[in-house]
Amino acid sequence: MPSDSMTTEQYANFTECIHEIRQRAEQDDPLIRRLLYANVVTSLEVYLQAVALHLIDQAPSLAINVANTKKFRSMRVSLEFALKSDIHQYLIALIHHINFHNLSDVEPLFREAFDIRIKITDEVLDVITCRHDIVHRNGKDQQGRCRNISHKSLDAAIVVVDQLVSDVDRQLLDTFGALFPYGE
Repeated sequence: MPSDSMTTEQYANFTECIHEIRQRAEQDDPLIRRLLYANVVTSLEVYLQAVALHLIDQAPSLAINVANTKKFRSMRVSLEFALKSDIHQYLIALIHHINFHNLSDVEPLFREAFDIRIKITDEVLDVITCRHDIVHRNGKDQQGRCRNISHKSLDAAIVVVDQLVSDVDRQLLDTFGALFPYGE
């Protein structure tokens, strides 16, 4: 069983992004804080995608697990396509097209393919909804009110997302430690 201080390379990359966000968060510019808030969720997305790609690249049986998930099992390809294509690369392309902030799609994929549970809390969903407003509504909610991202709300979003990512990372190391040789 891995030590509590070990992390995956993907988690180290995530924490580096979060560190950069925290450094820039000291600016007293509401627009910058909104962009940094959105980037917290982007960092989550990059982490989850990197983990999924790493797992299917390192263990072909996990690629088969991904193909057998509810999300992908009904997909059909022609025999000609299968013979002419690199199916592994095709699966990687499919993974690249997943919106990893859509946890209602990603959680079942991780659970079914990798036996990894993503704890979706109301706080996580609130952070993702706020990010959606920032990215798709120029920082306004559905009622047209501007999302005011304070230093405190940005820090709270970081804490919530980091808890989710660190929990996933712990599960990864517990289950697939040998596939993640990097550790701190």
